[in-house]
Amino acid sequence: MPGPALSPNFDFLHRHEPRLVQLGTLAERYFKDDPCTCLIKLRQFAELLAQLTAAKAGLYEDDRESQRDLLRRLRDRNLVVGEVYAAFDQIRIEGNRATHDMVGTHRTALATLRYA
Repeated sequence: MPGPALSPNFDFLHRHEPRLVQLGTLAERYFKDDPCTCLIKLRQFAELLAQLTAAKAGLYEDDRESQRDLLRRLRDRNLVVGEVYAAFDQIRIEGNRATHDMVGTHRTALATLRYA
């Protein structure tokens, strides 16, 4: 029996990292019924993407570094700048709110999906 369908919005990332596709697909699936979980999955997606970006540039230290610190390091090295940095940061903020405050609306989840 085939596995669940992957998202056409994230499937192009499969050749880079299958876990990105999995997290993006899950975020889309949870959107309708549970926007908070959608935001949490997007946060995980952005964390993994930032870690992969740092690793490719030879800047990845370890998974204990906070997402905020990692993003700032990537920004300071001009690897994640401008609107891309802002999108990463917004995903981080909304994911934190969903995780810690259980806050997340469909509107916020949809905007954050678009960032991802």
